[in-house]
Amino acid sequence: MISTTNEAFSPNEGNTRGILLFVYVRSTHVPKCTLISRASVPTGFMGLAGNKGGVGIRFRFYETDICFVNSHFASGDGQTNRRNDDY
Repeated sequence: MISTTNEAFSPNEGNTRGILLFVYVRSTHVPKCTLISRASVPTGFMGLAGNKGGVGIRFRFYETDICFVNSHFASGDGQTNRRNDDY
């Protein structure tokens, strides 16, 4: 999905219900954004809930591949193993 305005566009947006990621690029660079893709992995309750997990968006900008990631994992000192498993 590509959303456009006069000043910028979002080459894609990621969503796992609770985790969002938006990337905006100036509209003058739109023709140079290619190979746009996204992925999301929910790791919440039983691997189904979207309150934990990660979202990624990647695209090629001119000749440079760019990837943005947003993640939210279990909190707390005693949750290290769970965070590592979800990663």
